[in-house]
Amino acid sequence: MLQDTMSCDLESRLKDLEAVLNSDQGNVPDDFFTFNQPPLPDIRVELFDLKDVYDKVQTKVPGISEQRIAKGWVNGVAWSAGQINSITVLVRRTPEAAARVNDTIGSVELKVTYKEYGAQSVNFSFNLDSAYKNSNGDPVYKLAKVETNTRNVWHLIITVQLIDGSQINFTSKEFRIRTKPKTLREPADTDVEKANKRKRFEPDQFLGGSAANPSPDSLYSGPDSSPDRLMVQTDKNILTDYLEAQRARINDLRVAKWTTEGADVAYHLNLTESSKRRPDLEEGDVIAFLTNRNTGQTEIEKLTHENSARAVLAGVISRSAYIYAHAPRHNSEKGSTETVCVIGVVKVKVVGTVQNGERIYVALHHPGVAIPETQIPLRPMADRRPVLLGQALESKSSYSQDKVQLVQCFVSIVLGIQSGQINNAIEDLQEKMQRKFEDVVVKDRSKWIRGLKWKISIFLVIVGLLSGLLYEFLAPGTWFQYQLCKRGCIKGHSATFKFTTHDIQYIKVYGLEFTWEKLKKNKNLDLEGCQPFDATAGYRYYLNLDRCAYGERIVLNHKPPIRGPTVFAINSNCSAVYFVNKDKWQPYTSAEHIQRVPPCV
Repeated sequence: MLQDTMSCDLESRLKDLEAVLNSDQGNVPDDFFTFNQPPLPDIRVELFDLKDVYDKVQTKVPGISEQRIAKGWVNGVAWSAGQINSITVLVRRTPEAAARVNDTIGSVELKVTYKEYGAQSVNFSFNLDSAYKNSNGDPVYKLAKVETNTRNVWHLIITVQLIDGSQINFTSKEFRIRTKPKTLREPADTDVEKANKRKRFEPDQFLGGSAANPSPDSLYSGPDSSPDRLMVQTDKNILTDYLEAQRARINDLRVAKWTTEGADVAYHLNLTESSKRRPDLEEGDVIAFLTNRNTGQTEIEKLTHENSARAVLAGVISRSAYIYAHAPRHNSEKGSTETVCVIGVVKVKVVGTVQNGERIYVALHHPGVAIPETQIPLRPMADRRPVLLGQALESKSSYSQDKVQLVQCFVSIVLGIQSGQINNAIEDLQEKMQRKFEDVVVKDRSKWIRGLKWKISIFLVIVGLLSGLLYEFLAPGTWFQYQLCKRGCIKGHSATFKFTTHDIQYIKVYGLEFTWEKLKKNKNLDLEGCQPFDATAGYRYYLNLDRCAYGERIVLNHKPPIRGPTVFAINSNCSAVYFVNKDKWQPYTSAEHIQRVPPCV
């Protein structure tokens, strides 16, 4: 009964499914394919003090100078109905900015500090400056020099994770990072200004209006006006004894006296493509003037040992010029140039200790820095002579010869040009003198060499013969030593045997037969206290030829090793071998393969 019920229920379900599959889509119920998804956790995040713009300032750490973010601390709080396990903060360029600069840094994690834990909230903070470089050593906040408002834009990705593993990502508002602008000059002291003021004509005497109520023809414009909106009447003049302005655009300026805090004249010069991609030039960097191979125009980049051979000139990056000449005409060209000091007083990066009045040159072994005259190598590096940059105007000491510091110097491009011309003239003079000297020396040397060659040849032959003779006479194991050992032997009589040493080596001994009287006369063998065997027993005496030739020494590094007794005896039937030990004959227990010439009886 139960089986029939289950069969009917299964058939009913199959019919319903077939009806759904064969029907039009519009007939399917709306909730037929609906799945219940788990609700997202209720999490909120708020950042209290994330600013729209952050400034990068120059800071010094031991040995280097870095651009770091000033006042980069951000505080925040996260709320959740569940318990918060962790908070992760990542910083990265916005997708639009990353696409413009071809950013490869990606997201970089910032260090999060937890301040206060509540029942359902966590107060936290982090410092934007806690990430300076990524794991590959690339700067995280690398600023572009063109289109700064759209390229130097970042945002934060905040991930809040609960203890159950659920998490939600939050994206912060966008913020911009820039190089800190220079502080504007403070206005002149009121008392000094009053003392220096002279009687001036009122502007309305010439303009037909007043500054308070400007007319359409006046030069005055309100705070919202720009130079493009000014309506200038060329037949009007302004006569005043004091004028203070932040900016001015003047087509023709004539002055009788010019007072400025700047001390040099700088030119805008085009950067190489590599320098545009990595805008890392700073004040005081030593740069190289290079020729663009495609256009033939001059471009600049930081001077290194690699590009010094192609450098036409050398200069110094300036940030304190009172005239910036050859400036780009269009905003699109900004960021593609850098300002180089042509002449004047600027700060230069110098390595090591420098004295006031000392000349400074480019340092080929340190990229982008200069070197004092006292530290120039005596020999030029790879035939490259250092180029003169200028003269130091202050003294600075350093305990490390590799420490780089900014030194006030007088710099001039003309000095580098003159230095190059003088170096070329000196090299030409040296080359001419060297050629003349070599011509004189070669003539005399050729005669002397011809006479010396055969003398050296004879000397080498004599030295070779003497060396060979001395080697044969003095060295062990030579042909001469073997001949000495064979002297006095019974010709055609020899013997060999093999034995096993205490260190388990299988040694073969070869000996020449001598009479006992001749062996005893050999003082090197020390046989005075040893008595021979009975003459009627047929014993014969042999000298180990190898031991004798090597000075009776055991030579283990020889192949085969030189071992065995210096003197040994063999009985008449070649069944035993004897050696001398403390003036007594003792038999070899491991001797075997005993052979004698002539053969044993």
